[in-house]
Amino acid sequence: MQLTFLTPEEKISWTAFVKAHKGSIFSYAGYLDATADNWAILYNADKTAGIACPFTVKAGQKILYTPFFNRYIEWIGSPINPNELIAALKKQFNVADFNFNQVITGYEQLNHQYVAVNALKLNNLANRTLKKAQVFTTSTHTRAPGLMPLITKELAQRVKTLNAFTLPKLSNLLTEFKDKGLVQIDLFENDEWKGGLWLIETADKVVYLKGTVQQEAMKKGGMYRLMYDAILYAHASEKLFDFGGSNVDNVARFNSYFGAKSMPYAHITWNEAPFWWKLLKKINDKWKGK
Repeated sequence: MQLTFLTPEEKISWTAFVKAHKGSIFSYAGYLDATADNWAILYNADKTAGIACPFTVKAGQKILYTPFFNRYIEWIGSPINPNELIAALKKQFNVADFNFNQVITGYEQLNHQYVAVNALKLNNLANRTLKKAQVFTTSTHTRAPGLMPLITKELAQRVKTLNAFTLPKLSNLLTEFKDKGLVQIDLFENDEWKGGLWLIETADKVVYLKGTVQQEAMKKGGMYRLMYDAILYAHASEKLFDFGGSNVDNVARFNSYFGAKSMPYAHITWNEAPFWWKLLKKINDKWKGK
């Protein structure tokens, strides 16, 4: 198997292939264009299946990785033994630190959360908070101004991975999916805008992308109200609601308040780069305080 870089026409065909096999949005060509430094497809011999491989290049080494705002990579098409796939990937990449959509024995397990149709179940805390949040109203597709600046100002202060490197990738996603399933739900109190969130809707699910509210609205349950209405939006169309997942304990706990279930996947790493590269990385990591 060899890496294949796609032409614009081939990217359209690849996304259609992903959709036909019910792959995730993270494998769409447009999603990868928006978030990955580079990417290519590793096809099987007869091109009846393949996997999108996001990668970056550091000191001459190609590194297979999971870009920000992506959850995992996945094999699309006719089945393959996961260990055979890993062996094929190792021939292409000396270094890897990525997530794969299946659990594989011997590798770390992560989880993402979802709420299936008719499975919304609020716990006591969510019920109490949503009663408090009745002071708010929401509106869908209003495209109220200020959500990206609010995320930059408020959310980026609490989430270290939202920074000068990753926020432009979020902007890329908003541009890419503006007319391809992007949904914005806005929060209001007495007709005054307080925040919002973004979703990306596909044929069978609605995926939470990112969102936040002003501090005072947060205290009154603003994010609970937004997330609750986002789940209702998905279920109104008989679609699964995908939280986008999180292995951060407090975020996963918040998701569970809505009856979310967890789905496991694998985190896979290896480093078979030359000794000098490993030494440079060790020095660089020490300098950065890792």
